[in-house]
Parts: sequence; C-alpha cells; structure tokens
Amino acid sequence: MSPNAEKAIQEVIEKFQTGHLAAIVQIARFQIPESWPASKWSFGNKLLAYLQSHTLNIRGYRQWQEVKRQVQKGAHSVYIYSPHMVKKEKDGEEQRILIGFLPIAVFPIETTEGAPLPDDMTPRELPPLFDVATRLGIAVQYQPVGPDRLGDFGHGEINLGTDDPRVFWHELAHAAHAATDAEYQTRTSAYKETVAEFTACVLANLYGYDYTGTTWEYLKMFSPDPLKAIMKAGQHIDHVLNLILAEEVQQ
Repeated sequence: MSPNAEKAIQEVIEKFQTGHLAAIVQIARFQIPESWPASKWSFGNKLLAYLQSHTLNIRGYRQWQEVKRQVQKGAHSVYIYSPHMVKKEKDGEEQRILIGFLPIAVFPIETTEGAPLPDDMTPRELPPLFDVATRLGIAVQYQPVGPDRLGDFGHGEINLGTDDPRVFWHELAHAAHAATDAEYQTRTSAYKETVAEFTACVLANLYGYDYTGTTWEYLKMFSPDPLKAIMKAGQHIDHVLNLILAEEVQQ
C-alpha cells in the first residue's frame, strides 16, 4: 500500500475512533444517480470516499476521461478498496479467487475540469448571492442529499439537492453564522436553525419571494414560540445578514 493510501485510510479510521458517525447516516440516505460509478460501490467504499472528500461524485482517472473531463495536475486523490482476484485451477477448472483488497485512487469532481456531466444537477441560473459563498471560501455543490433534507452545510461546503433559492440562502446563513459566531459548534440545533431560517426568509423578501408562512411552520418544529426564538437569536441574525449583504451595501 502506498504511503498516501495508507495515510488517507488511517485518517478515516481515526474519524471512527473519535465518534465521527454522522456520515454513516448521510451515506445510507443518499440517492446516487446510476451514471455515477459510486452507485455500484459497496457501502464501505462509499463511506471511505465520502469521509475523505465529502462527495460521491467521484471517479477513477480514466473514468473521468471517459466523460471528457481531466483530473487537474497536482490534484489530491482519495482512496477506496478494490477486490484483488487471482486465477487458480481447482478440480481441473480455472476459478477466480479473492485473496484480498487493493487501494484504488479516485478523484472528486472538483479536482477535474472539462465537459459538464449529462446529469449535472447545477441549475442554469444560480440564485442571488451565490457569489457570497465564494467570498466566504465555501464550496457549493448541487448533488443528491438525504431524503430528510433539501440541503446541508458542513466541512466548509454547501450541498444542495434542489434549485430552490431559499434552500441555498438557508445553508448560506449557516455558513455565515459559523464564520461570525465563535460558539457556533456548541450552539443547539434549534438555535442554529432559527438563525438560518429567519435569515433566509429576510433574504427571500429582499429578492421578491415570500416564505413567511413556511418559515413560521419550520421554526415551530424547534420552538413553541418562534417569535421569542427569533428575538433571542437577533444579535446573530444581524451579524449573519451584515456579512452576507456586505457587498450589496458597498455596491
């Protein structure tokens, strides 16, 4: 096993040892397009790839060439395992025997360039404020997410399973909240969802959308008194809006 492969796989094992189990639930719920090679991988390989790259839109070097994309020079690979089969003769017949597994280098889509994939989920028209994510150093990917959500934010990435701009603004608010609140990681889910959803509602209003009804119903899942929850989170909502709209104000 190469040093790079050994290092990558050891990092995954360390994540398990430190209780990094959220990815297991995420992978189990992914609906992967059949054209993606990962759709045919074992659960273990999906998990290995996702923990290293936070995506399953990932292929081997030649597999990317087959869809007219090229891995960029210097790109870092991640590793999965491939069965190591050998031919042996038994009872006069040649059989293929599994003797172990070999690490195989694969590359996430963001390390490649070239033709768009036929099943690329990125919408032709990106939502307003999309450039803010770039300003914050946040990568945005349109790809399958769990059926219990429309998007998520984590590890410096926003994943979107819909082109609804409200979902993007909601996840962008999470990213901005993480960037402006030193205690973000220890905040309760209810608090973070209040900041994100109300911020998204305000942004939607600025661009001519009205999501007040759905926002209220969403917040009721986290607090019996959404208005009180909004007031409690007001300071951080203000900080998040200021960060997101900074360039808009300057213009």
